[in-house]
Amino acid sequence: MSVNDINETNEKKLDKIKFDLIPVIDVEEKGNVFTKESDRELEVLISLLAEKYGTRPIVYYGSISA
Repeated sequence: MSVNDINETNEKKLDKIKFDLIPVIDVEEKGNVFTKESDRELEVLISLLAEKYGTRPIVYYGSISA
């Protein structure tokens, strides 16, 4: 699923909800496979959320054992 697909899906769900919380992205890395492409996609998602909500999201980063 692309970053734009994720953003579009979330917008459809979240546009119906009014809230005052900062958006959060939970990044899970499986088996040390976070690539430069993943990093670029994360930056795109951060930018999209910052533009929509007026603040950059909190990013939680974790690793899952392979």
